[in-house]
Amino acid sequence: GHGDAESARHAFQRVSAADPQDPRGWTLLAQACAALGDMAGEDSALTSALKADPADLMALLLRGKMAERRGDERLAAASYGAAATVAPSMDRLRPDLRPAVQ
Repeated sequence: GHGDAESARHAFQRVSAADPQDPRGWTLLAQACAALGDMAGEDSALTSALKADPADLMALLLRGKMAERRGDERLAAASYGAAATVAPSMDRLRPDLRPAVQ
């Protein structure tokens, strides 16, 4: 439930603070924030993820989704466009990311 997402957010805040150069901690934090409806936290975590690695595919896809929820077509298009640019070919892509990239 809600408490799980809350404790996940706290855990991922510690992870990303411990290693701010690793975008994975930030993308996990962004997803926990999204689950809690914390759009500001999600936005901030994705910004940090992309500061750590501007070509992080997961962060770009999550930012595209966030922009879609906000109705920000320009940011969604820019995020998905950047994701398409950095994505490896479908056969080399992690299976869990394939549907999002397609």
